[in-house]
Amino acid sequence: MLFRSGTAPCASCPTSVPYALARPALRRAVQAAFPTAQEARLAMEATRRVETYATHQPAYDNNYRKTVEARGTEAVLNALILSRSEVGPNADALKKAFARLWETQRGDGAWEWLEFGLEPFETVDGAYQGATLAAMAVALGRPSFGPDSASIRAAAFGEERLRGYLRTNFASQRLFNRAWALIANSQLTGLLSLADREAAVGDLVR
Repeated sequence: MLFRSGTAPCASCPTSVPYALARPALRRAVQAAFPTAQEARLAMEATRRVETYATHQPAYDNNYRKTVEARGTEAVLNALILSRSEVGPNADALKKAFARLWETQRGDGAWEWLEFGLEPFETVDGAYQGATLAAMAVALGRPSFGPDSASIRAAAFGEERLRGYLRTNFASQRLFNRAWALIANSQLTGLLSLADREAAVGDLVR
């Protein structure tokens, strides 16, 4: 579930992210009373990383570019994992996760994303999917944005840039990314126009 790059543990996008998104719903479907050990560990690792942002080693730091990509990717994934978790991350960890999310956001509204030429998550197109994951984190984690006015302002400004990025770049995305945008739109309402949603749904059902 978690892999280690150097001495820094990192949530693996192709495994941990779908698990973090799906497991709470699956648990309710099978009427399981408690989160799994894997869920608890995922939340614990994300919390630990959030609590040590000032001192921990990036997941990849072999060169400057990978360090920047790793920090952006991790900011999104930690915010998503903790906002989705039902294990009970503390309010301070959530607040720090979202503070980091807005600090690492690019001017265009997206985040730098790890690019290893690995489809479909770690490619040059990954930044758009990363932005859809950030949108889901925003929808799930709104209570952590306050109560101080600085957090609320940062969240409002960051969300506005995020919405603009996803809308502006939606039409040029491959179907994989547009499908993720539809999922994000189901949680962060008004993210996409009706025309864009209908076009993407039409492509998916062909």
